[in-house]
Amino acid sequence: MSAYCQVERGGIPRSFRSLLTLKSLSSATEVTPPDLISIQQEDLEDARLEKSYRVGIEVPVTISMSTAGQWDYLPGVGRLWRHTIRCKGAKGIGLNYRILHLPPGTEIFVHTPDHKYVIGAITSAEIPINKIFTTRPLSGDELTIEYFEPFNAKGPA
Repeated sequence: MSAYCQVERGGIPRSFRSLLTLKSLSSATEVTPPDLISIQQEDLEDARLEKSYRVGIEVPVTISMSTAGQWDYLPGVGRLWRHTIRCKGAKGIGLNYRILHLPPGTEIFVHTPDHKYVIGAITSAEIPINKIFTTRPLSGDELTIEYFEPFNAKGPA
């Protein structure tokens, strides 16, 4: 048996504490919600067959910092990339990263729009060698991913 845990460094996302007015709200990806009626029917059948209880549905979405998101420059510090994911009606959203590369000195936070729930900071030290990573679900149907890159970061994320 193997066990995995998620370590966070703590801290406050830079967008929360920036004294600057960021250019705009982060851009957003609207995720098509899964067909809940079909899912409920499958769950009823699974319960009848005494199968394991389903706790979530994975909805494939491809997001890249080169094709989505909003970059803002923080004078004298670095730059900040933000992107929001929405799935109308979702009870919570978690993220599965197929490949997550973080250069030393960079960090990721994931948070809800009201800033009530925050994951992070996640740094290069938390990313496994295979670059596959997951963040736990946060309550609600919207979350924002925030990536900070200091000016002295070595290599692209």
